[in-house]
Amino acid sequence: TAKADTTTKIEGSASLVLEIQDLDDPVEVGVETAYEVRITNSGSKAAQNIGLTFELPSSVELLNVQSATQHLAKNGLILFNDLAELAPGKTALFRIHVRGAAEGNQRVRARLTSESLEQELITEELTKFYTE
Repeated sequence: TAKADTTTKIEGSASLVLEIQDLDDPVEVGVETAYEVRITNSGSKAAQNIGLTFELPSSVELLNVQSATQHLAKNGLILFNDLAELAPGKTALFRIHVRGAAEGNQRVRARLTSESLEQELITEELTKFYTE
């Protein structure tokens, strides 16, 4: 007779998705609007140390930020403190309130880094600002 034992270790993986949505488009110059940035973990394991930056063009003025972490804003760049962990199936929401100062198509950009990613994720959103 023979006896054998086998141990199987199954590890999940984090799968992060980065989305930007402009809440209004087109937007009149001088009127407040906002962008929502959503980071979703659609994987089966918690994502670790998630970093987010958000870039505004020079003709878009930052008014306010509502987020899951503290932030620092300077010269159109918003740096958010790392989110330590994002559980599977959960979403972190960041809302950036802005006002357009000039007419035209303006592009914002978000960059996401994490220990759970091999390469950073980058996404952009284009918003048209107009005058009457």
